[in-house]
Amino acid sequence: MIELKNISKYYKETIALKNINIKFPKKGFIAILGHSGCGKTTLLNIIGGLTKPSCGNIILANKNTKNFKEKEWDSYRNNMIGFVFQNYHLINHLSVMDNINLKLKLSNKFDYTKKSLKVLNEVGLLSKKKAYPYQLSGGEKQRVAIARALVNDPPIILADEPTGALDSKTSLEIMNLFLEISKEKLVIMVTHNEKLALKYTNHIIRMQDGKIINKPQLEKNNINTKINLKKTKLSFITAIKLSLKNLLSKKFRFFLTALAASIGLIGIVIILAISSGFNKQIKDFEKQAMANFPIVIQNGVVNQTINNNKLKNSSKDLIVSETIANKYHENKFTNSYLDFIANLNNNFISSVSYQYAIDYEIKINKKSLSSININMFSINKDYFSSEFNLLTGCYPKDDNEALLLVNENKEISRSLVDAFSLNKNKIDSQKIINQKILLKNKNKDTKLTIVGIGIIKDESVIGAMQFNYDKDNFVYLDSLDKTLNKNIMPQIIYLYPKDFKGKENIINYLSENKEIIFSDYAKDLTDTTKELINILTIILILFSCISLIVSILMISIVIYISVLERTKEIGILRSLGARSKDIRKIFLAEGFLIGLTSGIIAIVISYLLIDYINKLLYQYLEISNIAQINFNICVSVLVTSIILTLISSLIPAFIASKKEPVISLSKE
Repeated sequence: MIELKNISKYYKETIALKNINIKFPKKGFIAILGHSGCGKTTLLNIIGGLTKPSCGNIILANKNTKNFKEKEWDSYRNNMIGFVFQNYHLINHLSVMDNINLKLKLSNKFDYTKKSLKVLNEVGLLSKKKAYPYQLSGGEKQRVAIARALVNDPPIILADEPTGALDSKTSLEIMNLFLEISKEKLVIMVTHNEKLALKYTNHIIRMQDGKIINKPQLEKNNINTKINLKKTKLSFITAIKLSLKNLLSKKFRFFLTALAASIGLIGIVIILAISSGFNKQIKDFEKQAMANFPIVIQNGVVNQTINNNKLKNSSKDLIVSETIANKYHENKFTNSYLDFIANLNNNFISSVSYQYAIDYEIKINKKSLSSININMFSINKDYFSSEFNLLTGCYPKDDNEALLLVNENKEISRSLVDAFSLNKNKIDSQKIINQKILLKNKNKDTKLTIVGIGIIKDESVIGAMQFNYDKDNFVYLDSLDKTLNKNIMPQIIYLYPKDFKGKENIINYLSENKEIIFSDYAKDLTDTTKELINILTIILILFSCISLIVSILMISIVIYISVLERTKEIGILRSLGARSKDIRKIFLAEGFLIGLTSGIIAIVISYLLIDYINKLLYQYLEISNIAQINFNICVSVLVTSIILTLISSLIPAFIASKKEPVISLSKE
């Protein structure tokens, strides 16, 4: 079955084994005897693949293992070897069944429960399947270790001082069990107890100073056997379960670690919740402000950087500076463009207004005035009531009916007082109502009748509508076909959407013309506000990241401590055939669980705090429920937490995967 050829093992200047040559049979019970330090355990570890010889070859079923890769040695330990140690080497936070199942899970066998129950029954511990190692006696622990060694049906059982920690009665029971096993398998046992060896074993190998000093005849019942080393692999689910059970065995430390890691995350959740709430408020404001904030199209040179539609450069002959092209553009209104505007769907528009730069001669009571500002509107009649507070009179209802606009102090200019022949100390508004105004220019004369006096509801609209708002303005109703004088181009066109959906449709329509740039005042305002909020959010998140960095370092230290605490467990897993990758996977799984838990804690605590934060914000901002935790924030925080803890687990996991199996097993 297995043959050692010229095997030697050196530890720096110490010679542990020297030129060992021996061939073992397929089955039988063989004892290795010798005083402490003679190389017995080292020889057993080389046979079991836990350590490699310094020189020499191991022949396994006529196959030379000299060129075996690490993963092949892992498969060898899982498929061919069953270890039974003096100190049992059971994993304390796993039940008896879990300890036995582990070897089968490494070999990806799905009927592990059935096999584990069968082997437990064979060693007489079926009733202890749910017990933990600390609940068992020494003899019961050793029986569990034997059951774990047998469960995968390996051809070779290696036992290192299996009765060293047992009383005499239990020792005999274990020896009888090995004797029964040796009828079908090869059992190699290292022991100091020569009396037991002489009574139970078929052959005895005696060692002294790293050499075999006798030549037992072991080849007689040797039969060449083909071997099939199946690849071992620990699934991520199994790794998660192992790590979870380990963490739950230290519940308080696990909770404190996750809580500490969640502090920075709580800050991020709250910041994102407030930012999300502000952005939602901005969107709501944007929808509600459509009637007040028009889409503006200006004739002449405009600043392109504040506009929403991008200019299509149609020039093929000139190379234009990118910076200049992005900054300025000249809109040129044409009759066809005015027709383009006139064809807008009326279902989307509340009103359209055109502002002209026309030199008027203004006459009131045959007196010419130059300080009155005239704004010509072609608008729906109900627009007046929505935008202007009526102080006296009525809103314009027919063409050429005008509304006199006054400032917030309800003042009118001295020129109007003189024109209307008003008392300077007491202004009689009834003398203004029904007064006639004559607008004269070279194209046409327009007669207006003042039917009311009003004031703009929202002063912020003044800037948006580009009123030259001093003291006096006249806004009057005029039919669209009258206003559109094709010989004179308007300076500014204002498009007032009916609602948010109408605004989107208007923008899509205007974007079809690539030569004229327009501005969405509401979007310009909200985009600026959003940008400021986003900048503030980033700054606050950066501050929270400081605590996250501390959390990463802390988690890294905690997992490294876990590596030190679980060093023996690493050795046990490697003896069962776990790969370096599998060990790494276990500690990454531990980081994953800490990250998941800290993320959940952060979300729960944030939900508990959010009502108090909203009340605090309401006191200063008078906006209710500004902080809102949504599904996207929860997912983002969970993913961030998991990624950060996985990153912090990388170095400890790498250190764990590089630990030598033999050294790990000897760790107390």
